[in-house]
Amino acid sequence: MALETIRFDIQDFIRTEQQAGYLEAALEDGDPALIATAIDDIREARRSKRESKIKFLRET
Repeated sequence: MALETIRFDIQDFIRTEQQAGYLEAALEDGDPALIATAIDDIREARRSKRESKIKFLRET
């Protein structure tokens, strides 16, 4: 079975210095599972922040 891959651009995920440092540490470790977790954590943090902004705008 062939390995399915997707396009990955780090700029799609990094928005703050803390996120960059978090991902950099995961990349330095080299563990693919840790890297995937870091990317997921950053994506979730961005999604949560975006949702809270939308909620705030709807309430005002």
